[in-house]
Amino acid sequence: MIALHPGVPLVDVVRSGVVESVHSGHVVILDGDDVIELGHPGQPLFPRSSNKPLQATGMRRLGLDVPPPHLALGAASHSGEPQHVEGVAAMLAAGGFTEDDLGCPPAWPMEDTARTAAEQPRRITMNCSGKHAAMLRTCRVNDWPSKGYLAPDHPLQVSLRGTVEALTGEPVAATGVDGCGAPLFALSLVGLARAFRRIATAETGAERDVADAMRTHPELVGGTGRAASRLMTDIPGLIAKDGAEGVFAAALPSGAAVAVKIDDGAQRAAERAVVAALATVGALDPELAIAPVLGGGEPVGTIRFRDGLLP
Repeated sequence: MIALHPGVPLVDVVRSGVVESVHSGHVVILDGDDVIELGHPGQPLFPRSSNKPLQATGMRRLGLDVPPPHLALGAASHSGEPQHVEGVAAMLAAGGFTEDDLGCPPAWPMEDTARTAAEQPRRITMNCSGKHAAMLRTCRVNDWPSKGYLAPDHPLQVSLRGTVEALTGEPVAATGVDGCGAPLFALSLVGLARAFRRIATAETGAERDVADAMRTHPELVGGTGRAASRLMTDIPGLIAKDGAEGVFAAALPSGAAVAVKIDDGAQRAAERAVVAALATVGALDPELAIAPVLGGGEPVGTIRFRDGLLP
């Protein structure tokens, strides 16, 4: 069993002058030849959905031929809004598939309005349905069986593992099962940041196709109000992808790349940490690493990345 070594305190939640919670974790920043590390970013962990741009790159290399919006959905953890569902449905139909072919479990939409409008959980509204639709399309173009496409020894998954290893520059430390049922490859934050840098700086090929799709359609990669979508909208050229259990990675065309993991899995802390890391490489105002804590609907404190931890 791989055990995660605890990180360092990174994010404080302060309410009415009292520190209410502290989130520890790990950060790596690659900026030119400089490497900044907090905690233990070299240890293996499950990046969860932050792996998706790597997997989308692998599928593009395997001949996945879909328009940019569908490629963005292939790298997405979408919120199940109409634009997401319609895009996944179109991707399935173009390959001769239906929602029933998706191997992900049924789930409610993540976005509030879409969830309220939904009558029941569906496979297509599950946040990973775009990735699964892309996997089915990749099987079809390679004449691989679509049945059993989630098995780790299926040709698709064997190839995607190879792409992940090539992009990260390290062997997969373990293979698990993600929340959507797909194989999940364990690697280090350093490797994840390295892979994002390679995708963000690519001038041609599958990496560039995935990066351009994410940059052009950030609203499809996440959704309304989602941090990854907001960051890519606000920062020219950025690619960014969050993952469950407090993982977040991002990279710029300049080659600066960051990756974070919060020990307790808190997404609120991961968002503050990735913003602080991006501020360190000059992509954002450091003040954006501070978010309000509300009491009675009014600000009464802050969620903030600790001062003095990063240059």
